[in-house]
Amino acid sequence: MKAKNLDKYAWKHRINAFLKDNVRNREGKQMIDWNRIEELKSEVGEDDFAEVVEMFFEEVAEALERLSVYSTETVAKDLHFVKGSALNIGLSRVSELCRAAEAAFREAPDADLNINAIQTAFNNSKTELKTVFAL
Repeated sequence: MKAKNLDKYAWKHRINAFLKDNVRNREGKQMIDWNRIEELKSEVGEDDFAEVVEMFFEEVAEALERLSVYSTETVAKDLHFVKGSALNIGLSRVSELCRAAEAAFREAPDADLNINAIQTAFNNSKTELKTVFAL
């Protein structure tokens, strides 16, 4: 069987399609809601999509930095911000982890909120988005 001659763009498109369908976290859940990503792209337009995503990356990184210091005065606000922002942009795993951390914080403010898991999910999702969309 002969391999089809595909240009670099076609190969990249096939690889990205595979990643979108198959990249999952350790629990087997998709980290990114690709339907939401497509909705967002159509809402803001192709040209502005990269700018919106980059701004999201910067703002969430700042909030996660504050969370790593763990100030009881800002934890709830930052978790809520990251949860909502992640959900809006399609990072479903990040949003799920923030929701769980919010609930744990309400129950016991000194509980382990697993901020490292949120940071890891954010970094993995960020890497995947940058790869798929060449950001």
